[in-house]
Amino acid sequence: MRRTILRFLRDDSGTAVVGEWVFVATILVLAAVAGAATLHPNTADDPDVTASINAGPATHADAPAAVPDGR
Repeated sequence: MRRTILRFLRDDSGTAVVGEWVFVATILVLAAVAGAATLHPNTADDPDVTASINAGPATHADAPAAVPDGR
């Protein structure tokens, strides 16, 4: 068992794959931050969005009644 663990610790064949995943994750995080920064001014000034955020989650009592379709 110890021999297997030591062999596992010395193995570096997956380092290139890990480096690629770190690079992809960095690009995704930067894109998400840039997208959020782009959308922020548009949603902060929109009264409908601001009212929806301030109202909190909708409850079942706030939901409109179902309208039968007559079938």
